[in-house]
Amino acid sequence: MVGHHTTEALLPIALAARISLGNEAGLPAGLDDQVLFIGAIVALLLVLNRSLSLMVHAARGMAGLGKLPDTGDARAIPSTSLLGKLRNLARFLPFHRLLHAVELSLLFLVATIVSTIFGSSGLAESWLLWLLVPVTLFVNLGHFAASLASSRLRA
Repeated sequence: MVGHHTTEALLPIALAARISLGNEAGLPAGLDDQVLFIGAIVALLLVLNRSLSLMVHAARGMAGLGKLPDTGDARAIPSTSLLGKLRNLARFLPFHRLLHAVELSLLFLVATIVSTIFGSSGLAESWLLWLLVPVTLFVNLGHFAASLASSRLRA
């Protein structure tokens, strides 16, 4: 699990390093450093998102509670609440899955192809990294709210 999370976090850092070191896109001076910083922010948010799930298990262990089975009943949030409706929407439109390693790699590939087609190496990838910051932040906030509302902390 640690290797998977590490690899997932290194993807945006590696992309940012590639953009920064191969600055053929004509990015203004200093922007390549910003891209590295944004890549690190995305990586940090990805690790935080993965850690939120592990924190629930750690909190249960610290409280002396046993392990819950991974069933729908254990994860259930009433669908009548606002959070339940938002969770159903996320299930219908699972954009949060774009942050998984395979899907993220495919997004990077598409951005690289777009940059290559338009002849500006690194530009679409830079835009993608900048767009991933609010997306990962939003996913983290939703994951945190769903974790707090879950019966897993109380059961």
